Order: sequence, then C-alpha cells, then structure tokens
Amino acid sequence: MKYLLMLKNLSNGVIIAGIGIAVLLLFFLFGSLPKGLPTYLIAIAVGGPLIYLGLKSYWQDHEIQRLLQANAFLKMSKRMAVISDIKKSEENGTVKTTFSFTELDPSEEPYGQKRVFTIEGCCLYIDSMVIKFEDKYIEKGDDFKGKALCLIRRLFSEKIRPDDGFPIDPEGQTPQACISDNSRFQQFQENLWKEFWKLAQDPDYAHKKGVRATHGTAPYMQLEEGATYKLEMRTTGELTIKRQ
Repeated sequence: MKYLLMLKNLSNGVIIAGIGIAVLLLFFLFGSLPKGLPTYLIAIAVGGPLIYLGLKSYWQDHEIQRLLQANAFLKMSKRMAVISDIKKSEENGTVKTTFSFTELDPSEEPYGQKRVFTIEGCCLYIDSMVIKFEDKYIEKGDDFKGKALCLIRRLFSEKIRPDDGFPIDPEGQTPQACISDNSRFQQFQENLWKEFWKLAQDPDYAHKKGVRATHGTAPYMQLEEGATYKLEMRTTGELTIKRQ
C-alpha cells in the first residue's frame, strides 16, 4: 500500500524522466540495431530530452508546492479567542462595556471557560507579548519553531491604565491555552518565556535560538454592542482583531 501511494503521488516530471530512462535502457539492452555509435545516438536523442524535460518539470512542480506550503504556513493561526456578548451601559456619565472573552483551541473549539469582563470606555486593548521565529522555520513548518508564541498579559481600555487591567496569562510562564502534551515542546516554550527579555535585548542569543523578534504588542478595537470579534495570531506573530 505504501508503494502504491508513492506511485500515485508521482509528478508528471518524474513520469516523463522515467520514460526517458526506460528508453535509454531499452536501446542499450535490447536495441535491434547493432550496438555501436548509431544505437547510442538514437538512444541519447530520444531518451535525453525526455529526461531533461522530466527533471525540469519535477523541479518546477516541487518549487510551486514549496511556495504554496510556505504560504499556507504563513497564514495559519496559532492563538485564537472570541470576544462576544457585548453590552453597553452608562453610569454617572461614564460608558461601560461588558463582554465575554473565550479562548479557542487549534480546531477553533472553545478552550476553558468563558470569562466576563466590564471595562470603562468602548475600546478594548489586548496587551500581549509575542515571540516570533525566523521565516525559514515557519516556511518549512518546523515542529517547535513553525509558529509564533503569544502570551496575553491583560485587557484594558482607553479609560483604564494598563496596570489596572484584567490579567489573563502570568508573565514568564507558558499560557494555559498553549500547554502541550509533548514534554520536549513544553520545555522549549517554558525556556523561551523565562528568557523573553534576554532574547529581546541580545540579538546574537536570539538568532542562536532561531528567534526573529520578541516584543510587546497591544492591538485594540472599539467594541459595538451585539457584535462578535475574533482575536487571532498568524504563525509569523501578527496579532489581529477582526469583526465576524
């Protein structure tokens, strides 16, 4: 079965090159002409171009697939959450916004319990820390460095100081939503979060770890009553908030 699947997945280039090789072998082993210069010339004239075209087609198909795969990895999301159940009220002239914050797992199913918060104002800021890996790891879908890491420190608003915001993930620890059953990957994440600011301040050390950048980011969105928003981070580390 394994070999049948391999044959099924062969590209046109491999098939063409295979035909060219087969032609050469047939001429060399079973050629009806007397073996000599004419036989070899016919074999090369027929089989040579087929091999060349086949290999050229194979490498072109391979490069196209590599670029498509790299592009797909760049668009994949890692950390996700939904902001919903938005309601607004006014108290003593101050607008307050209540909303629920629900994290999602990789299959976009709810992870953990829905948390409800109330902020003063209308704009929700999401204070986060991100670890971005070098593009070469993301493009090939590296098991450990194929996706950026994100820690959501706290939520606040235009009326609330960051220090007075609502905490989400403890700084310096792997976020609960990102804890892995793979002990090696889990240790890998923990070490990076413990060294977050060292990675940010020491470019040479960061490069050795395959890290492109580490820094804080705080995208924000003006929340509208009745709307639903999705927070997501691409593998390259861009954190976005988009209305659904």
